[in-house]
Amino acid sequence: MLDQTGVLSEYRPFHPISAGEVYDVHPEYGENYPYLNEYDFSWQPDLNQRYVPQLYLEQSSPLSFKAEGSSAADPERLKALLKGKPLRIPAISRCWGRHSWMFADDLLENLTFAPLLGITRRAAQLTDAAGGKHQGYSALSFHKALTPARANLRLPTIKPEERLMVHLDLGDQNRMWLLHESLLQKWVALGADLQTEFSDEELSIRELSRNEFYYASGGSRSYNSVADYQQNVSGHLWGE
Repeated sequence: MLDQTGVLSEYRPFHPISAGEVYDVHPEYGENYPYLNEYDFSWQPDLNQRYVPQLYLEQSSPLSFKAEGSSAADPERLKALLKGKPLRIPAISRCWGRHSWMFADDLLENLTFAPLLGITRRAAQLTDAAGGKHQGYSALSFHKALTPARANLRLPTIKPEERLMVHLDLGDQNRMWLLHESLLQKWVALGADLQTEFSDEELSIRELSRNEFYYASGGSRSYNSVADYQQNVSGHLWGE
């Protein structure tokens, strides 16, 4: 971060680019029907209880998650457009709530976090908007958030390889996630859709702390057909 002289100067904002609306032809509603949107890639635990937890502790058995779902969902027609292939799941996507994210296991390989950071990993089985099942994903939950001052004080006491992702407390109930520059570059090389260019304001913890509401997002990427989405081609980033 540009306004930091301590260890936080090595980090950049964690701003995933989410899967946005995916359009295609519908036999009843015509062209540009939104088969999928960001709610179809937001995961909530598939539990029969009124109050759904947002933090997941490490356990040996996977936890089942389902897509939060959009009102436009048409699972049967979506299955037809998928032509027997599984729906592509982004390497990084949101979990329902404010405290967890879903990651492809490839991104988390050989990645460990110091206990001080309060990060837990729970294996996940995902049920997508078309009813397909997916393994090879894990939810990371962030139980602690460090203030910038405390992060600059405590992070140097942790091995660099065990503090590659940090949950930061900006005040007024605002939180943000930071990635070490090396991890950001690695994840992009592995195919994660992440924002890599930032404005000076986005790189200033001081400026971000003044915002009434901070949202960890690099925008959303929409597609004109299910086939384009599946191949991850011709996506349109909002604002471009």
